[in-house]
Amino acid sequence: MDLYFAYLRFFLAFPLVILLIYLCFRYVIPRFAPALGMGGNVQIMERVVLNTRTTLFVVRVGDEYLLLASSANGVTLLKVLEEGYGDKYAGVRLENKQNDNLNFAGFLNYFKSVSTEWKNKK
Repeated sequence: MDLYFAYLRFFLAFPLVILLIYLCFRYVIPRFAPALGMGGNVQIMERVVLNTRTTLFVVRVGDEYLLLASSANGVTLLKVLEEGYGDKYAGVRLENKQNDNLNFAGFLNYFKSVSTEWKNKK
């Protein structure tokens, strides 16, 4: 009978521990990433894959927007974008992002942003 309870505890506790580890890596650690030095002023705003080895990036560093090319030879600065780039193209980026919300993570992020907006209106 003791062996039965030992197996029962194991089969109940083990999935619970795995679930807690998953939730910790999925939700808790990303929330504290900026405090751990994993965030900052650098964001990739857009990425376009040209071929298997070449990619274009629009990167925001502070208030500047940079156009970078990444290839097998390294990363090259192509252009520092004009001053009002973020204001000018922010709406276009949001429209494109809503089309990308077809995956489950995008679906959850959409509802998270809607609930945040709803709470802010109150």
